[in-house]
Amino acid sequence: MANKPKRPGKGVYGAPKLPVATSYVMPRRPLALLGLGLAVGAVFLAYSMVDHYSGGVFLSGGPLSSGHAMLERDCAACHGGFEAPTNEACSTCHEKFGDPLGTYSFDAHYLYRSNDFQQVVASEHEMTCAQCHTEHQGRTATLTAIVDARCLTCHQNGSFVDGHPEFAFAEVPDGDDDALKFGHGFHVNELMKDRGLADVEQACLVCHEPEPDGRRFGKIDFDLHCESCHLTAGTATPRLAVADGEDPATGGLGVRTLAEIRVEVGPGVDWAFYTDPTEFREAGRSVAKTTIYHEDPWILHNLRRLRGLLYEDAGLADLLVTSPDVAAGDQRLLYEEAISTLEEQIRGLRGTPSSDLQDQLRDLEGLLFRARQALADPFAPLDETELLLALSQPKDLPEEVLSEAELLIGDLTEPCTGCHWIEDATVVRVNGDQRTLHKAEFDHAAHVIQRRCLDCHQQIPILEVVSGAESDPAADHAGIHNLPTIAQCQECHRPRQVVSSCVTCHLFHPDAERRASFLRYVKPEDFERLSTLRGNVDRGQAGEPVESMSLPGIGEDAESTDLTQEPAEADLGEE
Repeated sequence: MANKPKRPGKGVYGAPKLPVATSYVMPRRPLALLGLGLAVGAVFLAYSMVDHYSGGVFLSGGPLSSGHAMLERDCAACHGGFEAPTNEACSTCHEKFGDPLGTYSFDAHYLYRSNDFQQVVASEHEMTCAQCHTEHQGRTATLTAIVDARCLTCHQNGSFVDGHPEFAFAEVPDGDDDALKFGHGFHVNELMKDRGLADVEQACLVCHEPEPDGRRFGKIDFDLHCESCHLTAGTATPRLAVADGEDPATGGLGVRTLAEIRVEVGPGVDWAFYTDPTEFREAGRSVAKTTIYHEDPWILHNLRRLRGLLYEDAGLADLLVTSPDVAAGDQRLLYEEAISTLEEQIRGLRGTPSSDLQDQLRDLEGLLFRARQALADPFAPLDETELLLALSQPKDLPEEVLSEAELLIGDLTEPCTGCHWIEDATVVRVNGDQRTLHKAEFDHAAHVIQRRCLDCHQQIPILEVVSGAESDPAADHAGIHNLPTIAQCQECHRPRQVVSSCVTCHLFHPDAERRASFLRYVKPEDFERLSTLRGNVDRGQAGEPVESMSLPGIGEDAESTDLTQEPAEADLGEE
């Protein structure tokens, strides 16, 4: 008889050594179930984390936000199949069809308040819309409340209180932007005396007028803020020599009288026919203007003429009222100003009885209109070959001629130099826009409740000047921005006090004011596409490409255009 296999012993349990099987004490099956449960839980946890950081690809964690509530039962509108929402799915509703550069695209983010198209370079690290704007967080969820971790994926600046760079304007040395002769202390004192003000900050708000929403301040305007005190009835130019000819070495250095300007043939002299001749006092071959206006057309006309005698052709810069000195991101403003001046000159030539000239004027006016439309788009590339804004180069003239010209320019602009600097026979441009933060948002209305103006704007010693205390005159001039540093902001914006996340001050997408165009939504053909093409949309095929625009006489063909010639001989180029 075969031996039976020996059964494992039961063993003993406890002090009495009760016989019991070992498996009774440590059962094998529950341990396996426990291990399996832990493994499944770990997988589910990892699955949920991946789903969360991928924008909710796999799981729906709750209702959609209020703005997307109408898509609650149409998962395919965003997900297609079982995929994460694509940028194309978002652009179906949020972008204008055929827009070559979407407002909500990464390209637009790179251009946000920079106008630097060299930054538009695709990167493999770019995140999708859904990775930042996490859905399924409920009806009241705010999709724009982006956590800092999303921003720090690309911007390695650290938090606001640790690692954030200093404001750009705080790093500019004082005086680098000193385009105006202006002292705050003197003007505050005068305003307080003139208006009987007891509070210094009330005097500040006379010129720094907040916009209706209180977020920012409007531009400084001479007519509103300066004219009542400056250019009074006694302001006049000295006696100026009248020019004889056009050669600066043989009598050409001088000014043109009003009568001589009226008989000149060319654009941009319409103002001469509306100017009162009694505003001038002539004696022999000299003249003085006894009534001066801001941007006085007679002074600017003669200054432009002298600039043409002393400097080479400056291209479109000759159409500017002041110098072409602006930041790289603001050059678009110069082109708009030059084109506006050119259109005004074209309108002035409309009455010239020359059919050939009128045909050319119509063609050029149509092209300039298209140019203005293109420039109105803040994200359209600026073709510098077609819109050439050259800088003047001095001509080779004798030293004595240059010295004489400098004295004449000083006398001609004497009413202006109380406030303005004159360089290269040009008035240095003054920026009246008081906005300084170009890559961040700041709401004055939200801060003035907590702080007064001078609590933050402390760089200029206004209180010392007003009180008569001794202060350094060099500490109060137009080149000083008088804006707070980042350390002053960090006094309140710090952990467990005032929120200091990235989106508190920064926006990813361009300024909402520029995309508030309802025409994007009411065009029938666009609405039809919106209704039928809710899936992926190829924006490159959805609309017609933007046609390139060529302006004759601007850029490479500049030599063929001369609007200062007589109308019968003017060659305005061909379309």
